[in-house]
Amino acid sequence: MVGRVSGHQNIHDFLTLSGNRLSIFYLIEGKSLKILILEDDSALRFALTEILEDAGHLAFAAASIPAACEILNQVTPDLLLLDLMIGPIASIQVADLAGYRAPGAEVIYVTGSNKFPNGELFQLSRNASWVLRKPVDFRELKSIIAHFDNASFAQPMALVS
Repeated sequence: MVGRVSGHQNIHDFLTLSGNRLSIFYLIEGKSLKILILEDDSALRFALTEILEDAGHLAFAAASIPAACEILNQVTPDLLLLDLMIGPIASIQVADLAGYRAPGAEVIYVTGSNKFPNGELFQLSRNASWVLRKPVDFRELKSIIAHFDNASFAQPMALVS
């Protein structure tokens, strides 16, 4: 992952987990969100990361449930963007862990599955805020994230040590 910084004054070193090693990123004070992305499709994961970073957010990308849980042990995200099915396993357990590690975080599920056609997912995942269908409409995603950004994340940011 590549952190981008431009046109901002207050920059702090920020640690994040990238694979098996820690990398230094820059956290921009202001309205940028920390977003955990869990997506097993590498092309979509890359596209989501690029789009969110281009919008000024800090993206933490994971390809597996264990990797996403490890990121949650290191970072308190504002928003989780979770592929509902990672292989044969539902990612609901990542949202459950986020309920303890980042209780204020919103969860957006992304799915190409026909499971839960009548909104049952909102009963199974207590912090689910939205469900997006694949293929992902990136304009819709950016609009949803802008809504969350403006509505609920005017909180001071803490640094992880």
